[in-house]
Amino acid sequence: MKTGYEAIEEKRKNNSGFLNKYQDPTEDALYDISIEDAEDIAKIDPSLIYFEPSEYLVYMDCPRHWSVTEVSRDDDLGWAKICSGVFDTREAAQAHAAQLNR
Repeated sequence: MKTGYEAIEEKRKNNSGFLNKYQDPTEDALYDISIEDAEDIAKIDPSLIYFEPSEYLVYMDCPRHWSVTEVSRDDDLGWAKICSGVFDTREAAQAHAAQLNR
């Protein structure tokens, strides 16, 4: 897992994913924070920042309509009863959904 400034750079390169902050003695954990907030925190303690990759799920949300949703790797995907696939990039998921919607 990428942490600190490496995590911030990963978010800049790969906008699919989340910058998060670990809990510390003075503050709870923070999730999906902005690059600017992550940089401010990293100036104090870069080890508190980490990048969590996300995935894209192609699922059927109504008859003959496949949609793309971004999900965290830690999300509970139990709600996705009819799932066509999980992809690492939005582009791959959208291409797959387009194929299914034909």
